[in-house]
Order: sequence, then structure tokens, then C-alpha cells
Amino acid sequence: MKSNRFWLNLLNIQRNEWPVVKQLFWLQFFQGAGISFFFTAEFARFLEKFPVHELPWVMVLSAFLLWITGFAYTILEHHIPFKKFNEGIILFMAGTMLLLRIGSTVITDNWLYYVSLAWFYVLYLLNNLEFWGIASRLFNIRQSKRLFGVISSGDIPAKFIGYTMALLFVPYTGTLNLLFLGVISMLSSMYMN
Repeated sequence: MKSNRFWLNLLNIQRNEWPVVKQLFWLQFFQGAGISFFFTAEFARFLEKFPVHELPWVMVLSAFLLWITGFAYTILEHHIPFKKFNEGIILFMAGTMLLLRIGSTVITDNWLYYVSLAWFYVLYLLNNLEFWGIASRLFNIRQSKRLFGVISSGDIPAKFIGYTMALLFVPYTGTLNLLFLGVISMLSSMYMN
């Protein structure tokens, strides 16, 4: 019990805030791990197929996709209830990962490699919009100043563990099947929402 109080005092978290902080930390953790699995798979697949000087075209495509996604997000967030909207975003992210995984076995055209890698940036944007939207609704300004650093820190171990696990799993699963791990990780964050 004393060690728990020590950590709460060290991180400047009040006891009544701890359950919410813990949920947001794990939400960010699972989504970050899922996105890192996705990025590892798609980046490796892209560079296996194309030379590195093709990457700027992915950035151009992602800029267009990010604009459309941000526009759609802004419109939809005002028309769908908050909880359903966030659940829908998680399902959308997991669903698009799954669709790209299935599509990669059916569609062998070059354009899918560009779209898949560009989609990483869309997933990252949706993750950030959703996460910070939830956090800003749950905390007032004073709490935000104290707690945003703690709750966002779930992204750091998620990326570290996600990229490390990808390295360990690839010899057994193959690169493309990392997308299944990304889907599982993304759906796991649903319980933290």
C-alpha cells in the first residue's frame, strides 16, 4: 500500500484520478502497440518492393488521406455520441488493418503498397485525435497540466515493446501476419475505452 502511495505522490496523481489515468495509459499502450505492428509490417513490405526514393510519394498520398480523415473526423464527432464515436474509431482502425491484411493476399497491384504505408499515418492521426479527445473531456485544465504527461507515456513502452515483439515474431509469423497482431492489440484497447 505504501509503494502505491509513493508512486501516486511521485507522479502527482490523486487517488480518485488513478483509475482513469490507468485506463488511458493502457488505451494508449494497446493502440500504440497495434500501430507499431502495422508500421513494421507495411514499411518492410514497401521497402522490399520499392526503392527508398519512392517514399516521398507515400508522404504525398498520406497528406491527402490525412486531410480527408481529419475533415471526416471533425464532422462525425459532432453527430455521433461520444462513447459510440470512440468505439467506432477503434473498430475502424482495427477493421482497416484487417482489410489491408486480407487485401494484400488478394490484390497484388503496386498501388496497395503505397496506400497501406500511407494508411499508417491515418491510423496514427486517428489514435491521437481519439486519445486526446477522451483525455481533454475527462480532465480540467489543472488536471491536464499534471496528468497529460503520465497518460501519454503509455505510447513509449508500447512502441518499444511493439517494435521489439515484431522483431521476435517475424521469423515465425511472417511480415504480413504482423497485421493480425496489430488488429488484436487494437481491439484490446476497446476494453480501456
